[in-house]
Amino acid sequence: MVGPLIDGYLTEIGKGMFAKLGRSRNTGLMPPIKLFVPYSIFRHVCNIVVGYGGSLSLKKNRMLVEITNSNNAGKVFSPVRCKGDNLLRKRYFDKVRENGRNIYKYSGRAAVVVTSTTPIIFYYNTKQEKLTILFYVQRYDKDDFSLDATLQALLNSNHVE
Repeated sequence: MVGPLIDGYLTEIGKGMFAKLGRSRNTGLMPPIKLFVPYSIFRHVCNIVVGYGGSLSLKKNRMLVEITNSNNAGKVFSPVRCKGDNLLRKRYFDKVRENGRNIYKYSGRAAVVVTSTTPIIFYYNTKQEKLTILFYVQRYDKDDFSLDATLQALLNSNHVE
């Protein structure tokens, strides 16, 4: 029973991030998501994240888990685990009336960006059993150009060696 329960909590975390991928113009660091997660459940979430390449640091009353690679984030929030939904990306379509019928045309996308400089951070307070999730979002237009040049420059700096 532990597997489906942990997957349910990971799905709820992913749904919280997916909700921030709406059509707004906000890019960069998103407002934090706060959830109540029992410690016994969060330990298993930590095992999954660290097992897929995340990092864990422990302090007296808090735990900090970081996902710094988009492949690892894709494995943690896999569509197989999250009921078939890709919770890290969202595509937008505009409804256009053509020849008396409605056609949906692609108009852009938003994605949770995960790099070493823009990680997904799980900050867990063990006393209050409260989980705070921090992450970055980049939005793109229909031609796949980023809407926030400063965040894109930060993302591109990771690929230059």
